Amino acid sequence: MKEPLEFRKIRDFGDIINDSIAFIGQNWKPLLKSVAVICGFFILASLAMSIVEQMKLMNIMNDKLDVAKAYQNYGSSPFATIFTWSYFLTLLLNILTYTSIPLTIYCFITLYVEKGNTAPEVEEVWSYFKFYFWRVFGSGILLGIGFIIAFIMCVIPGIYLLPAFSLVVPIIVLENGTLGYSFSRSFQLVKDNYWLVLGIIVVVFIIYFTASFILVLPINIITVGSVVTTGHKLTTTYVILNSIAAHISIVFSIINPIAVAVCYYSLTEQKEGTGLMDRIEQLGKADNNQEQASSEEY
Repeated sequence: MKEPLEFRKIRDFGDIINDSIAFIGQNWKPLLKSVAVICGFFILASLAMSIVEQMKLMNIMNDKLDVAKAYQNYGSSPFATIFTWSYFLTLLLNILTYTSIPLTIYCFITLYVEKGNTAPEVEEVWSYFKFYFWRVFGSGILLGIGFIIAFIMCVIPGIYLLPAFSLVVPIIVLENGTLGYSFSRSFQLVKDNYWLVLGIIVVVFIIYFTASFILVLPINIITVGSVVTTGHKLTTTYVILNSIAAHISIVFSIINPIAVAVCYYSLTEQKEGTGLMDRIEQLGKADNNQEQASSEEY
């Protein structure tokens, strides 16, 4: 059996990716258990509302094949029916889902490091999750708004801010920091390591997107092929299967916060060496205990 992953060490680009995957391989059972128990409600509620919204969109698309029916049901603008209370509820549930999953992972990793590279129990992760949830939720909203504004003003500022913004939430949890502290701390860590952090974000996103695409692709191929060859409209079965597959693919997203956390510990170790100092102190304590035990024998 491989040694438990040590987060507090300096890594290069390849090591960060490989060790992130290795961490999932070593801890996938307690990781997925924590995500399922803590985030399960948000995921299932988001799935249910996603099916409702996609069925509404499906009906609009099918009705557009019959122009007379479309005007009868929706008037001159069928898509005006999209932005209803259910749409905004679905949006809120998606935000909660994509907030709770990374937060759960960061709480898991924090406890894993504190417990000496041992996987924590769900109850322990839940206690941390409750403590950080509103701080992370509010910070995530503000960061999201800031990133969108930067991206709208010009694409380049959005890309420039992405590495620093990606470290803010991990720092809030891993260092118990405020938003202001975590924001400035993230820029400090990213300094001189911009391309490393950006590269990690891009690579893990590609891994997540590819895995999700492969999962959803067969359903889309079968459905589109059926519509094209038979002329049949989209069906409820397709909507349900596509929504379920899309939400199952959320599991693959756990690699994103894990890789960011591994990158964070590598950067802090590179700049501050706190993990090395802790190991030296522990080694010194162990040597002292051994000397005391030897002296007592005589």
